[in-house]
Amino acid sequence: MFKLLILLSILCSTGNLHSLAQSPQLYELKAGQIFKQAMPLHARYGYESFQAGEVSFIDGKSAKGRFNYNYFYAAMEFISTNGDTLLLTNAYRIQKVAIGEDLYLHYYTQGYFQQLAEFAHLKLARKRQLLLKKIKSKNPVRNGYEPRGPSISGVSLLDPAVDYSISYSRVYENPCQEDLLFAKETSFYLIDKNQRLYPATKTTFLKFYSKNKKDIHQYLQANSINFKKEEDLLNLLSYCSQLGTL
Repeated sequence: MFKLLILLSILCSTGNLHSLAQSPQLYELKAGQIFKQAMPLHARYGYESFQAGEVSFIDGKSAKGRFNYNYFYAAMEFISTNGDTLLLTNAYRIQKVAIGEDLYLHYYTQGYFQQLAEFAHLKLARKRQLLLKKIKSKNPVRNGYEPRGPSISGVSLLDPAVDYSISYSRVYENPCQEDLLFAKETSFYLIDKNQRLYPATKTTFLKFYSKNKKDIHQYLQANSINFKKEEDLLNLLSYCSQLGTL
């Protein structure tokens, strides 16, 4: 509770939009600000500028263009022939988007996942997005929105099981009515040979390598593995790939 109060006091005492150097990165949007104008570029996009790439569709067709990954929408944008910045639509048709050497696999109901590495049996991927975490308002009930959970010093703490970002998508191009706190979060996933997604957790690893549970347990005891850290997951997958077939 004390750490939380310190965090809230830092946010309330700063007049301008800012980020806090910790994981996940936090960004505050003050009332009256417009997200796309106030938020720094690195907080909004995966790349400093739109990059040459190619989108592939499930019917085998493809199209080249200039793309960028938008953290706010957790979606892909492109530059049209008219020079407009647009979101890729017809999501049900998209299979993947390649930007330079980076590959984003697309799942219709779950969005884009950047493939980080491919091993003998599994792929490692990550999903990055901005999620709305807190709302600071004298009257948190606005436009039919009522945040759940307790409140400290006028800051409403949101239910972590609910993603409120969609209902607040209007602040991307319009002034927001409250002080909003966003977090850039990264989650990791394993992808099997059938392109199915699984959270990269200890349980998932033991499920896939059920024949080698003893070896994996010994590896985890000898190595301090953080399942939210890319390097640790890559090392664990490299070890598991030497254990044989799934």
